[in-house]
Amino acid sequence: MLVTSLAGICAASLISPFEYDENAKDKSYVKLVVEAPASRVLRPGQVVSISAQILKARIVEGKLEDTVSVVGGAEIKCTSGQEIIVMDPAKASDGSLSFSVIDDLDALIKFTKTISFSVTGYCDGKTLKADVMFTVPAFSVSPVSGTFVVGKGTEEVIKLQSNFKSDYRYEFSDERMLDSLPLNTEDYCEEIKLIEDFEDADKRFDMFTCKIVKDYKLEAPIDGFAMKSNYRAVFLRECILLPKSTKIPIVIKCYKDEQSDKRTQEAYLFIVKVLKYDPKTKNLATDIELTNNLSFSFEPVLDSNNGRFTLDKAEKAVNDAKITAELSPKDGIATSQRPYAIYRIYAGAFCEAETDKINLKMKVSCNDSEIEEIEVKAQLRPKINLKGLITQFIEYPAGTYVATVMSLGNVDAYIEALDKLDDIKIVGTGNPKYDVNTNIMSLRDIPESIEEFAEIQTIHHELCHKIEQIKGDNFYRGGSWGERHSYFIQYLTDAAKILADIERGKVSDIKGSLGEAIYKLYMVCNNADNIEYPPNQGEINDWFGVRSLTPHQIFDKYLNFSVYCRNSSLDEAVIKQVEKNAGSEYFPGDIKGYWKFNGGLFDQGEWIILWQYGNLQKINVKCTGYTLKELSRKWLGGNRLAFEVRYEVVRLSDNDEDELIAIFDAGTFDPGSWEYPKVDKFSVKWKAGRTLSDCILGAHMDKVVELVRK
Repeated sequence: MLVTSLAGICAASLISPFEYDENAKDKSYVKLVVEAPASRVLRPGQVVSISAQILKARIVEGKLEDTVSVVGGAEIKCTSGQEIIVMDPAKASDGSLSFSVIDDLDALIKFTKTISFSVTGYCDGKTLKADVMFTVPAFSVSPVSGTFVVGKGTEEVIKLQSNFKSDYRYEFSDERMLDSLPLNTEDYCEEIKLIEDFEDADKRFDMFTCKIVKDYKLEAPIDGFAMKSNYRAVFLRECILLPKSTKIPIVIKCYKDEQSDKRTQEAYLFIVKVLKYDPKTKNLATDIELTNNLSFSFEPVLDSNNGRFTLDKAEKAVNDAKITAELSPKDGIATSQRPYAIYRIYAGAFCEAETDKINLKMKVSCNDSEIEEIEVKAQLRPKINLKGLITQFIEYPAGTYVATVMSLGNVDAYIEALDKLDDIKIVGTGNPKYDVNTNIMSLRDIPESIEEFAEIQTIHHELCHKIEQIKGDNFYRGGSWGERHSYFIQYLTDAAKILADIERGKVSDIKGSLGEAIYKLYMVCNNADNIEYPPNQGEINDWFGVRSLTPHQIFDKYLNFSVYCRNSSLDEAVIKQVEKNAGSEYFPGDIKGYWKFNGGLFDQGEWIILWQYGNLQKINVKCTGYTLKELSRKWLGGNRLAFEVRYEVVRLSDNDEDELIAIFDAGTFDPGSWEYPKVDKFSVKWKAGRTLSDCILGAHMDKVVELVRK
């Protein structure tokens, strides 16, 4: 009998019901009991203890006594497997022994028998025997790792070996490494060929990676248990390699001739090396000669956002810039002590273009046909010219919802105006202007990039006058007449920038920015010059290509900004904030002033509404017997002069609190008009916001009352 603890033996365990003699006056039963591990499968290095004793149970007067007696020990001998175990003499004693399994995998692989022990005990002239047997499964993979070089057709045979019959399991299919059939199969051994198959190496390696390590599990199942071993495959690629710290895109800035020293001082330092496979070390090593003789080429890349800037213009700019890539004269040469090179990349000449950024493909190659060239994103930063600045200015909203509701001009019309100027003078001081008599534009300075939006806007403004002159308009008669087109356009471009920046996530103060955009759109038609001489929108559309929906139509869409926003990466919380503030800040009618309720719960209550330039800033409430705290408000949109306000109301007589909703409705208006109609009267309906049965409104609930100007 094998048990896990001799101390757990009881008399009933020794005697089965069939052996029980109920008539016995005094009868004894003895049994050899062995304590050993429950599992018959041992692991390399495992320590095992075996104990054996002879136990006796008695029946007296037909009753089984609970007490079990130890009446003798037993002798335990190893009969097979001595070569793979180590006995522990210190723990050996009569009836017990301890041993450990060796961890020599090679020796275990050769062991195909069992570890067997015979247990013998003597009692009352009887010999009691038992056998205890263990198996020690072993599994090995040789070699435990292999190296594969992309494009070199490398292969390797690995040997799977065990000391028992097994259908080995291995999964290399994800790397397409396993040859179709095993090379050799014996009872306990199998050889398989692993092949390097990297048809899609470009998907696994990039310009920053030359080594990929993959670990695989291989298994040898036995009786529901799987022996496991690892195999590590190291994939190497001969390549041109960059450090992961490389800043991409590489920026190449153009400097004027008077700053020519900056060209090399501010050059981009490009760290790179070429790796070749060394069969002796089975690893990659820097090829010094190839590393120090790399070739570079630069090719412009245009996308749909480049507008008028054509590939021909981009190629001309790249040629004009004379981009140079050379080993840094100070410490650029690769050596055996420093296995990488440093190239400096810079624009060797001044370049001007109609854009301030030209995307490039920088191709780097070496004098080894087996090593693929790499392609690195780069960016040339030429000095942007006026045509480029004006183009970027007009196309500033491109890609945003704003671009679908307004146009800041016809690029061709403004470029034509630039081309027809006789000169542009930089005056440093004084006001920028276009002089129709000399056909010269005077500017304080030429902006460097679109970030100087206000400065480009000044040029845009003055070009409006040149376009007017081309169209035969007598703008030069001066005064408000001469600015009736340009100020309409100027305020519109202000609003366009703010709204586009909101959509691009460049604005932190949503409420403040929306308020500024509301003001700018109000001023499009309501600035001093346009009030005196209303803009002719037909001329504005035809001459300049400038057009826009009205502020009412635009902000009606912003109430549902999540539907119209073109920036899919904009945080949802920001989108909701735009919707909330568009509803609370904008109202399409002039409602500023003092108001009074006629009828209802708040009869004779006074309302002071602060509204200016389309912005509903605040509603102050004074009402006898009640305090009202505004919780939220929202213009209801469309063609309605109506808004909803949610209030927290406290009745002072008993401090009863409630939440009410008021709908202020002044009827409809024409949202296609740029006018802000003046409102003198609202019909107001109060509704319960939180409770119904005990609403503080009482009988006044849902009754329509009037709010009128005082």
